[in-house]
Amino acid sequence: MTSSIVTDACGANSMIGAFVFGLIIPSGEVAMKLMEKLEDYVKGVLIPAFFMVNGVRTSVPILLDPDFGTPVYVILPLIATAWSSKIVSTFVFSKLAGMGAREAFTLGVLMNTKGVLALIVINTGRNIQGFNQPMFAVLILSMLVMSLTVTPLAKAANKSSRRSNKFQLRTVESNKLESELRILTCIHSTRNLSGMINLLESSNASKQYPICVFALHLVQLTERRATAMLIVHDNNNSNNNNNNNSTSHRMFDGGSGGQHLTRREEESKHIIAAFESLENRGASVSAHSLTVVSPYTTMHEDISCLGEDKRVMLVLVPFHMQADVYGRLQEENLNWRTVNRNLMAIATCSVGILVDRGLGAKDKAAVQQPQYSSFAVIFVGGPDDREALAFGWRMAKSPNVNLTVLRLLPVVDDDRTDDDLNEKLEGATEEEEDEEGGGADATTRQNKGEERELDDEYVNEFRFRTMHDENINYVEKQVTTGEEVITTIGRLVPSCDLYILGQSKNTTSSIMLGLSEWIECEELGVLGDTLLASEFAEHSSLLVIKQHYVPGMPRRIHHHNNNNNNNSYDNGNSRVLPGYANSSNVYNSASNVAASQTSMSWQSSKPKTPYSSSQVR
Repeated sequence: MTSSIVTDACGANSMIGAFVFGLIIPSGEVAMKLMEKLEDYVKGVLIPAFFMVNGVRTSVPILLDPDFGTPVYVILPLIATAWSSKIVSTFVFSKLAGMGAREAFTLGVLMNTKGVLALIVINTGRNIQGFNQPMFAVLILSMLVMSLTVTPLAKAANKSSRRSNKFQLRTVESNKLESELRILTCIHSTRNLSGMINLLESSNASKQYPICVFALHLVQLTERRATAMLIVHDNNNSNNNNNNNSTSHRMFDGGSGGQHLTRREEESKHIIAAFESLENRGASVSAHSLTVVSPYTTMHEDISCLGEDKRVMLVLVPFHMQADVYGRLQEENLNWRTVNRNLMAIATCSVGILVDRGLGAKDKAAVQQPQYSSFAVIFVGGPDDREALAFGWRMAKSPNVNLTVLRLLPVVDDDRTDDDLNEKLEGATEEEEDEEGGGADATTRQNKGEERELDDEYVNEFRFRTMHDENINYVEKQVTTGEEVITTIGRLVPSCDLYILGQSKNTTSSIMLGLSEWIECEELGVLGDTLLASEFAEHSSLLVIKQHYVPGMPRRIHHHNNNNNNNSYDNGNSRVLPGYANSSNVYNSASNVAASQTSMSWQSSKPKTPYSSSQVR
């Protein structure tokens, strides 16, 4: 206020004084404190009053006055010309610079954005009588029309690109084993960093199996910030880009400077350094660090949109509860849980929730020999479990990972047929079908049969292609109740470093019905929630994966094409493997292969855990 009065007394515009005063305030704690004290008053009183004064001064009827020199049919083309000239010129020069057509058009539209500064200039011209009242109204209306077109056009230009990506199948199961796996990892704080880094290191990044990682630091948008932000940090030439990183951090916290870093800036700097180190350790890992600043209510939308733009197959998010040094979960964060739930509901790719209980945290200093991680995939059935098996399959290609795949099957009596089993499964979920609508019963039963056939086909292919892998064990067990499921897991695969399983929230398997009554964390699924509270897994980490399904896409996928294996052939829409001509009967086909292939015992030369047994029936 004082600076405005002084500049006005000197004969200059009062706005110049306020503007210069804002420029001379040094960045840091002083600027932050002034913003906290003045922001509410400026946004709540001064800016609304300023807009109201401009609205009162603008007289639209004066444009229709015959005494006004310029008719309306001349004014409107002038406004259209001013609006379109910015779009056309920006589009042309952006295309010459190598930018895409959609991005160039969006940038041209954004050039028509007008704000408070434009109003200040127009009011200054009116006050010094640079133009009359009708011209003032024309300028205000032209600015209003140009600004109103920005939001709908920008949204329409970007919506069409996301709509085309939304109907593309982007899952780990559909991705070829030798193709690049694109993963988006979400980090809330540095406490999530260790587990995510160790999980990525175990994902078998090599020249044959490359991985592209997008590290996204999630920061809550406070009330003091104006808009959400997405900051891209340059990870290239990490040894020579200290200036670039410091610039990103200043952008991150509104220009607070590099010498007085806030806690958020320190976390962001530490996360960037961790993923740069991951990229430097493995030549086949490309890491890109980003920071998103948005409210928790819409953070899942930002993650999903970024996943679409980067065409990732898997989004990894941390569990909303953190483990202490003893592995006990504590410090529940309801905001993180809301983000995870909403993301699983709208994501256009697979989503994995990591419950980190010290994954990969071993005393490496006291160990002289290479360390081998013991991972287990729990397979009950369904698309989520197939996605978990696909990710575990890729991790098992790492020489330091011992993988056990435990498939749980409902007990089938020798004198009962597969049709009897189908009737049992259908009867177990009859009430759920009635609630959803009885008209789709036939379709539901058909889908269940297709899912079981896909499970058999995928497991059979996995067994065939990994029968000579010494670090992979396949265990198959028949169970009857949910209690027996947990007992079997605790007996055959206890105390693994990591359990990988599908969410299978809507599983129709009868063996899971007894466990669904006590579920607390729905985002982990029935089995994941039960394992979370199991004593034998109290020090084990969990990775629960939910596969994205695109309606109308073919459910039968040619999984993991391997050019070195010529023993499989394509028969129509499904893949037929030697020894698996009738893939619908998993029990007979699996036992036939186990009997004919002496190497199915898969005895490993590596140090193994006690549960690395041969095939169990």
